[in-house]
Amino acid sequence: MSTRYHWLSTRDHDDWRMRAACAEMGHEPFFPETRSGDASGYALAVKVCRSCPVQAPCLMWALENDERYGVWGSLTPDERTAITGRRPNQ
Repeated sequence: MSTRYHWLSTRDHDDWRMRAACAEMGHEPFFPETRSGDASGYALAVKVCRSCPVQAPCLMWALENDERYGVWGSLTPDERTAITGRRPNQ
């Protein structure tokens, strides 16, 4: 775990997943089959994430773990790439 996020303990890390707005949803809205880069395929996922109480830890997890697919913390893969500078599938 990154020292930058040392306050996010393993127990807290697992806890945020249980409290996520998407916890009871299927994964389809967050990982649409289209990989065209068209953000419209992620619209439902982004809407759910924006109202989620654990949006920040979710995004931090995705960035720390180089998650290159799906919506995490309300950001699409392209939006996370803009933050990290890493292109998907590099």
